[in-house]
Amino acid sequence: MVDLSRAASYEAAKRGQIPTTKFGRKLRVPGDLWRRILAEGRPTQAKSAAG
Repeated sequence: MVDLSRAASYEAAKRGQIPTTKFGRKLRVPGDLWRRILAEGRPTQAKSAAG
């Protein structure tokens, strides 16, 4: 099981380690990618759409 705090999640998204999509002020991680990250580890070339 992966233990990742909210702050650590946002920092990882900011660094581009977790791929995100921005909806208004909210950052979202696509469900299929999140399940793959949890199962296999982070993707090798994650890019953030949050800019």
